[in-house]
Amino acid sequence: MKKPIALLGLPGCGKTYWGKKLAKELKVNHYDLDELISKQSGLTIPQIFHEGGEALFRSVESSTLYELCHNQINEKFILSMGGGTPAFNSNMALVNQHFISIYLSVSIPTVLSQLTNDELAHRPLVKKTTPEELKDYLYSLVNERQNAYLQADYLLKESEINLNNFKKIIKDAQ
Repeated sequence: MKKPIALLGLPGCGKTYWGKKLAKELKVNHYDLDELISKQSGLTIPQIFHEGGEALFRSVESSTLYELCHNQINEKFILSMGGGTPAFNSNMALVNQHFISIYLSVSIPTVLSQLTNDELAHRPLVKKTTPEELKDYLYSLVNERQNAYLQADYLLKESEINLNNFKKIIKDAQ
């Protein structure tokens, strides 16, 4: 692995699931950016949103990403980013400078299934919406964030997301 790997995409697209699976396969560390943010700030993500809204969260998110890029400079690892990370504060340029970035492009119905049927119900955006509002919100997120996501080094469509394709990307990026 030439550089660490960063996984990006909508909330609920499988970044953390595949990040952990890939890290185990490659015998490297896995970091979840939201977990690092909580550790650094001493607050949960919902608490950060409650304390200072999205502006505070995005500021802490960007500084945590920056620190990770500069403190783990020689470490090979897998990073699962938050869904909005690439779309704010020039984060995508930082990511592409320090990582091999992979966009997990997953359909809204799959994302909805993940966000409503598993432990992801702790997310602030899920708690505030009905299923129909969540669906509309996710479509608006795709529209807002797609340009940032498409700046990734690689794109894996839903049907292509598997360990073999991750390994091909890593081999290709050497």
